[in-house]
Amino acid sequence: SATSKLHFANKMKARQDFKSSMSILMLLPIFLFQQPLFVFSFLPPSTRASIWRRETFSNSPPVTEVNRVPSSTVFASDRDDDTTNDIGDDDDDGGIKDFESRRMDIVRILQNTYYRSLNENEDGGNDGFEESIGNDIRSTGKTATLDETTGRVLNLPLWRVGWVETPGRRNCLNVHEGQYTHMFETILSRSSTSKGVDDGSGEGPLYFGHLYLPGGSASSRSGQEKYQLKTWKEELLSDETRFDLSLLNTYKGNDYVNDRSAVIGCLMQIVDHRRMDDGRLIILVQAVERFVVDEILETKPYAVANVQILLDEEELPWSKSANLQVVNNVVEGGNLSSDNAKRAIDENFCKYVRGSAVSASFYYHSYEFDKPKLPISDNRSVDDKSEEYISKDDIPWIGISKLLPFAHYSTDDVSLTRANEKRENAEKSLSVTSSGFDGGESTLEQQLQNGGILWNPSPIMSSDVVIRRSQDLNNCDSLETLLWLALDDFCRATRFVPPEEVLNHPKTTLSPKYPKLRRQRRLSYLAPALIENLEVGKGMRQVWLNTPSTRARLRGALERFDHLNNELMGQFN
Repeated sequence: SATSKLHFANKMKARQDFKSSMSILMLLPIFLFQQPLFVFSFLPPSTRASIWRRETFSNSPPVTEVNRVPSSTVFASDRDDDTTNDIGDDDDDGGIKDFESRRMDIVRILQNTYYRSLNENEDGGNDGFEESIGNDIRSTGKTATLDETTGRVLNLPLWRVGWVETPGRRNCLNVHEGQYTHMFETILSRSSTSKGVDDGSGEGPLYFGHLYLPGGSASSRSGQEKYQLKTWKEELLSDETRFDLSLLNTYKGNDYVNDRSAVIGCLMQIVDHRRMDDGRLIILVQAVERFVVDEILETKPYAVANVQILLDEEELPWSKSANLQVVNNVVEGGNLSSDNAKRAIDENFCKYVRGSAVSASFYYHSYEFDKPKLPISDNRSVDDKSEEYISKDDIPWIGISKLLPFAHYSTDDVSLTRANEKRENAEKSLSVTSSGFDGGESTLEQQLQNGGILWNPSPIMSSDVVIRRSQDLNNCDSLETLLWLALDDFCRATRFVPPEEVLNHPKTTLSPKYPKLRRQRRLSYLAPALIENLEVGKGMRQVWLNTPSTRARLRGALERFDHLNNELMGQFN
């Protein structure tokens, strides 16, 4: 009919007009890249990948243990599906989906060129390129490396988000914000030239820092002082009253600490990754150590800092009882208590000893963290070197959830021999002389405790709970035994089955070469995670991260399990 023909003609004209407008828009990325490089040093190709998308979420949560059930909201589509229903439904040629695909092809070509240029520049092919693009190369383009002499990780990119990680955890990240897709693309471009402690895997690890920021990126843009990135020294000077120890020893202290940008975070290692067809990244990561921000190098386009790895008190060579006795004899002729002997040690004397101990700690990572792959099939042939980009429909939610939330031990303990040698050498390197105490600067750990950045978890103030710290239980072995007994009571009463990553599977036995102190440190982080969704353990992750010792962490966890067990027993009486 004439009406049908007119309707068809109008529809074809609308489609042709749409194609013309899309052709103009596709030229925009090319036009942008014809501008001087320094203009767009803060707007890399990974950012432009999301220019024409409608972001339906900001600071989206990762795939975590909180929701192990496959969720369609985590990787929600960025496109308005209603828009595509009227145009290009029965013919993708020239439709929005086809345009998106072609646009992403252009973006990936630009990405490959951009990040390859960064990599070649770091390898020495500068030719003035570094000066032309500014901050992208000066710090944000450098590889994070461990300085084994001091135990600092240099040029560490920081991912500041609204949740906390603790050592021993594993997570799968959904990276979609422009600044962070740029950050991770920069890190991944270093995969062939990464530097750091080779823990026996034959490859240098890829690191970034995870730092808690309530509200995520939105808070950093708010301009409020408490959300700004600071070093630990700046944090102490910014507000001398911000840490009231009497407040920290209450539950309100948890909320107080959780409402400001943290200075203590987690060192994360990238295990595997996949790129999505819309420009986002899926990254499998593991939390291996904790750190404190020591020096800020950059804040744009993302934060980069030098950080100091923080070991637990029991791992510090000068905290060993034998070494404390040496300090005691040198300083006061044997008249100091253990606590006062610790305070007498000078930072200038012990920082290099700390570096040796941190280096030894990194050698344990190869055994403490296996390296699984994301359970995403790769349909490419062996000879096909191109990268396969996945869609959200290809993500195996159930398979990924099985890798979370805790890391597994490796079955290969070859690295432990070297790790134990490094640890013993670090302890033997402690040669105390009276000249080692000239200057009188307290150790970093002591300064952090004095300033309230490190502190012991608040006790459970309840009449039905035995306050473990009043029993003077300072032995990690005793605390570990009591904690396992409390865990057993809790599991029997609630019929809760601990993950095998926490409760070692009967078929797997830890290597006899693995130090018990390392096992206890890991347990001190993982045991509290089992009850973090309950009121008694809620909001405590940053508190556990800021706890100075394995002993204090085990004690705090034990008190909370005792409290829960007593409540459960009361229900049956």
